[in-house]
Amino acid sequence: MSDIKINRINRNFKTKVHLYFNKDSYSRLSDTTPRFYLAPVELLNLEKVAFTPESKKAGYSKYGNRFWKWKGEDTLNDAQAEYIFAQMGGSYPYGYIQGDTASQNKYYYDLTTNDAAQSFYKSYWDKNQDKVVQPKTITVGNLDYPYPYIEFITNEIVTFKHIDGTIPDLPEGINTYAEFSPDGNFYDQPPSWSCDGEEMEIKVSPFGKTFEINSFGKYLLKLGATGRYRFDLNSGTIGDQWPTGIDGGYSGYRFRFSTGEEGVLNGYEDYESGISYVRGPEVGYFYLQTEQKTSEHPDYGVGSVSGFAISGSGGDPSGTDVTGVGHFEHFHEGGTLSLRKESLYYFFQNDGSNSGHEIYISTGASGQHSDIYESGVNYTLNHEAGVSGNFMSFRVPHSAPDRLYYQCQHHTYMGGQINVIDSPAASGSGSAPGESIIFDVNKDKEMFLHYYSPDKSGIGGYAMIKTGCAHDDKYIG
Repeated sequence: MSDIKINRINRNFKTKVHLYFNKDSYSRLSDTTPRFYLAPVELLNLEKVAFTPESKKAGYSKYGNRFWKWKGEDTLNDAQAEYIFAQMGGSYPYGYIQGDTASQNKYYYDLTTNDAAQSFYKSYWDKNQDKVVQPKTITVGNLDYPYPYIEFITNEIVTFKHIDGTIPDLPEGINTYAEFSPDGNFYDQPPSWSCDGEEMEIKVSPFGKTFEINSFGKYLLKLGATGRYRFDLNSGTIGDQWPTGIDGGYSGYRFRFSTGEEGVLNGYEDYESGISYVRGPEVGYFYLQTEQKTSEHPDYGVGSVSGFAISGSGGDPSGTDVTGVGHFEHFHEGGTLSLRKESLYYFFQNDGSNSGHEIYISTGASGQHSDIYESGVNYTLNHEAGVSGNFMSFRVPHSAPDRLYYQCQHHTYMGGQINVIDSPAASGSGSAPGESIIFDVNKDKEMFLHYYSPDKSGIGGYAMIKTGCAHDDKYIG
C-alpha cells in the first residue's frame, strides 16, 4: 500500500438558505420536490474552524459546548470552495447524492415523507408569514427563485479531507462494512428494510389519529413485489378505537391503498390491482371420541372397526355453515369438515375413548401415519390422546390442497374428509371488525403506494413494494 497522508480541516461555510414551499407538491415520489424543503442558495463567507478542547488553551472562544475560533482561509481557491459548496447542496438536509441509494432513502424518509419534518416546516412557515418572499420575474417565464421562500443565514461546518497520496481500490469481494460477533456490538444493514410478514393487524389509534399496523402508527409498509399479504381489521381494546365507534357502532374508517397520499385527490386514484375483501380468519374447536363404526360413518366396513366421531364448530355464528357438523349438538361419525384457509382449528381428544388413537392430518384417506400433512399442524407436548388438555391445532395454510383428512396415526380409515375452502367475501368491504384485506402483489418493478382512509384525512402512511425482501436488499426505485 502506498503512503497516504490525510489532513482534515474543518471549515465554516456561512450560507444563505431558503425554506421553499412548493404548493403543487404533496411529497410524493413523482413530485419534483418535497412540499417544504431547504436549499443553500449563496455562499457568503468561508473560514477555518477549530474544534478540539485544546483550543481553549490556545485562546479560542467557547461556543455551543464546543471550542472553536474563526481562522482565515488560505488553502482553498475560489473554485475549490465553490466545489465544496455544491457538494453541500447535495447532502442532507439539502438534498441527496444522485445514484446513491442510502443518500436518496435518507432524504426521502427523513424529510420528504417524514410527517414530523414537514409539519415542523409548515408550522415555521405559518408563523412567519411576514418573512415570506415571492419570487421575482427576471424575464418572461423566468423567476429568480423557483418558489416562495423564507430566507435565513446559517453556519454550516464542513470537514474536508486533503489527501496526499493514492488510496488503493478495495479488492473485489471485500465487505465495506464492519462485521462483529453477534454477542457484541455490530453493524449490518438495518433489518427494517426487510419485507413485512404475510399477516398484519390493523386498527386505529385512540381518538382516530392514525392507522396502526402491528401496533405501530403510520407504519412504513414494506411488501415484496410478488407475494400475498393479509391485513386483519381489529377493533382494538379501547372503546373508541376503530372500527368500534360511539355506542358500539362502527366508525367505518375504510382502509384503502392509493397512488396518492390522500387517495383520489389531486388526480390520484385508489389502487385496486390484487385487492380483495374477505371475512377474517376464524377460530374453531372440535371434540373427538372414538366409537364402534355404524353405517353413518363414511368408511363403514373399511379398515378399523372403530372410528372417530366429531362435534364442534368452526367458529361461524350460525354453527353449521362452515363446519357442516353442527354446533356442539351431537357427534357425527367421520363428519366432513369445511375449514377456511388461514383459520385456526383445535382438535381436542380429552375423552378417554381416544386413548391409543392420536389424530393427525393427511392428504390421503387411509390413515395409519401415511400421507402426512404437516404444514400448520402443531401438537401439545406429549400428544397423548385420551388425556385432558391434549390437542392438535391446525392453522390451515393458504396453499393447502382442496381436500385433506383427519385420521388416526395407528389405525386405518377412522376419520373423515376436510374440505379446504376460501374465506367468504366481506360484507363491509374492509370497514368492519373481523374482516380482512387481501393484497396479492405481482409486480416486475418497485413502486410506492399509500394507505389511507377515504373517511378520515391524515391517518394513513406509505407502502413500499420491493423486488427483494432480504434484509440487505435496498429499495432502488
